[in-house]
Amino acid sequence: MSVVNEKGYDFGNICRHCDQETVQPIECIVSGTIPKWAEGSYVYNGPGITKIGKASYKHCFDSASIIQKVTVSASGSASYMSRFLRSQAYKRNMKAGTITVGEFGTAPHVPDSEKGFFSKLRKMTDMESVLSDNAVVSIVNIAGKHYALGETPFMQELDIATLETKGRKSLYKEGGLMTQTPHPVKDKAGNSYIVGQSVTLTGPKYSIIKFPVDGSSPQTIAKLPTRWRLSPCYMHSLGITENYIILVEMPLAVSVSEIMSDMFNNLAFIDGMKWHQESVFVHLFDLRTQKPVRKKFTASPMFLLHIANCYEDANGSVVMDFPCYADSTVLHEMYINKLREPKGAKNKEFCDRFITSITRLVLPLNDNDSRTEIGVKGLPLSTTASFENPLVNPVYHRRKHRYIYGMGVSPNGADKGQVTKLDVETGEVKMFMEDQLYIADPIFVPRPGAADEDDGVLAVVCVRSDVYKFGCLVFLDAKTMTEVARVTYQPQAVVPMPMHGLYIPNTLP
Repeated sequence: MSVVNEKGYDFGNICRHCDQETVQPIECIVSGTIPKWAEGSYVYNGPGITKIGKASYKHCFDSASIIQKVTVSASGSASYMSRFLRSQAYKRNMKAGTITVGEFGTAPHVPDSEKGFFSKLRKMTDMESVLSDNAVVSIVNIAGKHYALGETPFMQELDIATLETKGRKSLYKEGGLMTQTPHPVKDKAGNSYIVGQSVTLTGPKYSIIKFPVDGSSPQTIAKLPTRWRLSPCYMHSLGITENYIILVEMPLAVSVSEIMSDMFNNLAFIDGMKWHQESVFVHLFDLRTQKPVRKKFTASPMFLLHIANCYEDANGSVVMDFPCYADSTVLHEMYINKLREPKGAKNKEFCDRFITSITRLVLPLNDNDSRTEIGVKGLPLSTTASFENPLVNPVYHRRKHRYIYGMGVSPNGADKGQVTKLDVETGEVKMFMEDQLYIADPIFVPRPGAADEDDGVLAVVCVRSDVYKFGCLVFLDAKTMTEVARVTYQPQAVVPMPMHGLYIPNTLP
């Protein structure tokens, strides 16, 4: 029987410092049998460099991006490699030997020669030099190209074979965006959508951007007003069904005046965000009419980062499932010094701040209801499950699903992470855990032609709390949550814990 490490869950694994790439692929050790249909590349994005010179990043959303890849070949062998994302922020910081570009929770270092009023004013006229392009959150496939995305309006194109940064697309130039949701959604035709904040003559707007599947230029298909005229709300994700795009307007406001002041005075972005204990607004945009739905839905205050799935039920209502928190306090718990400091007896208490409620909202679209504002109640889907980075079998995107998967801290705050399977119909929970194994973003790879929703494998990328130069990709039977194979790699460099990943089958060019 394994013995649980007494030190408790080590949040420092989320923000390891890595200052070395693994540019040349190294051979991995493969145990078990990886299904032929799960061969391909598993590419991940996340924080890598946490300090430059004597300057350190403050928040775990800030560290310079590192792209990691595990490739499973047709022969059954596997390799691992990594590269730092060559963003403009990375290049400027490395040249200066310090952090010169501000991030979500980190203020930039400004030399004395640039602290004067007119120097600051000149800087504000070039917004692209102020906004960081450190795309540290996700890896996405848009119209056949692969990009690293963050929450600022830049898309870093990657060469998946070498992990080199090929170029940058600016949605500030092309769409007037100041932010973007780093988790695009796709419609049934393969078009991708994000939402971002844009500033217009009449104030900030939520701009919905469409990326056509044919690779043509992105299109702004809607600009929706914000609930507070000069304070748009923070959004990390959006939802989609067959006919609707879903925007969740949480009461975490981003004050335009404060953000501009913070930029002018070289302060961190998070300093301009404020939580209001008010209702959540949910807006629907009809993809058929290309117009917003007249009905607006309200729910009790909550904070969410990710959406598992959305669909339209037999009654025509929109259903959305997601993990959420009571408020946005969790963002302030993710400063690197907080995550790394020993918790001792308070470790379980700190873990509890990361507990989520797996929640469902049902948005009725009955044409006979003339109300323009409808209150809805969040329905808990489990009394025990708690996880982040939720996902469903991708075959069931925009369709009714039964199972949701996700990752998180161990239920009792022990020195290990967990990956969970939740049956939303019965409430049954199945978990995979292993002592000192910390689990990052799970990826569902469905068995081709499968009849059952949970017929496939869950690929989970992991690090260990006791060995920093170690990583593994564990393949779980998505039905039983038991291990079927494992790819282990031990490079010369520290292996950081990624945020999000993407599976790219070998069959794709």
